[in-house]
Amino acid sequence: MEDESTKSRREILEKAQKSGELALLAGVIDPRTEVWEPFDERAMTFLDALSRSIRKSSLREIPDVAALAFWCRRPHLEQLKKKHDSGKEVIRLGRGELFHAAPSNVPMMFAYSFAIGLLAGCTNIVRISGRSAESVRQLCKLIEELMKEDDFAPVRERSSFVSYGHSETLNAYYLANCDGRVIWGGDATVLKMRTYPGKPQSFETVFPDRWSFALVSEKEWAQAGEGMKQAWVHRFYNDTYVMDQNGCSSPQLVVWLCDPDSPDEAREQFWTLLAKEAAQSYEIDAYKAARKYERTVLAAMGEDEETAEGAEFPAITGIRRYLGNYLTVARIDAIGPEAVNLKGGFGLFYEAMAGTQEDVLRLLTPKVQTITCIGVDRQELALCIAKGHGSGADRIVEAGQALDMDTIWDGRDLIETFSRRIEI
Repeated sequence: MEDESTKSRREILEKAQKSGELALLAGVIDPRTEVWEPFDERAMTFLDALSRSIRKSSLREIPDVAALAFWCRRPHLEQLKKKHDSGKEVIRLGRGELFHAAPSNVPMMFAYSFAIGLLAGCTNIVRISGRSAESVRQLCKLIEELMKEDDFAPVRERSSFVSYGHSETLNAYYLANCDGRVIWGGDATVLKMRTYPGKPQSFETVFPDRWSFALVSEKEWAQAGEGMKQAWVHRFYNDTYVMDQNGCSSPQLVVWLCDPDSPDEAREQFWTLLAKEAAQSYEIDAYKAARKYERTVLAAMGEDEETAEGAEFPAITGIRRYLGNYLTVARIDAIGPEAVNLKGGFGLFYEAMAGTQEDVLRLLTPKVQTITCIGVDRQELALCIAKGHGSGADRIVEAGQALDMDTIWDGRDLIETFSRRIEI
């Protein structure tokens, strides 16, 4: 028998649903708050089933949905479970009901956020923007169909995928009642969500605006064979063009570690190969072309449509285009903390030169998230950053891995964050 507070909560949500203010896309309107241990078998089985369902559907043709399906496979989930196993007899439980505010510019982030919350043992309410891609709606429909199976009733009862506009009432309601808020979507969204009060014991995990760049060794590039060069470029393409550089981990800037013995055409060769890859795989429409042109002009003027007033920008010393409008490269005169204000996208990149890895430390503000490496020893770079007390860079990855989601993100262990330890 439900208590009065539960009944009242359901009535509020059902009223919003009937009025059209709130849409339930999958799960239940008022999920049951029952915590599980991290990596509960019911959660693992459901996510593996979701992976198989995606691979059997037409959604497998969409690259970021296919990547999600690969992430949710049982072998990968077992790897994650092993990674978070300390080897000690530790009792952990989810921290309750999580409210996830998912970003609209990274379509599949809502699903990753839900999956990690589920693996951590939590009940999950996922708020999806009405401006989300069609692939998001299709995936929610598939999730709903899967949750209706009897075997997955326990997951369905603890899950709610909802969509609503900029509703002060619903935001205030969800944030006042959840045990933890997981906010994606940038600085403005984080600050807005912080204006809503919550339970005294509730916690927040926020993912504000971040910025990433690539570090390429001229020497290693020049010495690599043609097959290796093509592989690097293909992986870099997947890190950038596939999501129009919208992901916070997609490189906006390419920093070249200069080598006096390498031929001058090394950089030109990299960009030419990337342009050819884009010409074969990337569709550029009038909107993308206009946005790229606008950002290029603003960068040359030392401005940006989204950056705070008074922000500084590095000087642009030259702009080159490759294969028409498939690739634009703007060179900056020097690397420094102001580079994090540069915004690429749609095949617009910035490039700069560095003499040593120590020079890269000048870029590392807390806003820097991921460094994508080509021909650079990641361990050596990490030690350089630690020795230089770098204040940024939470991830150092190989080309092709920039967009790979993990349970450790922005330098935080999300399974540990979303669960609590019972000390004995």
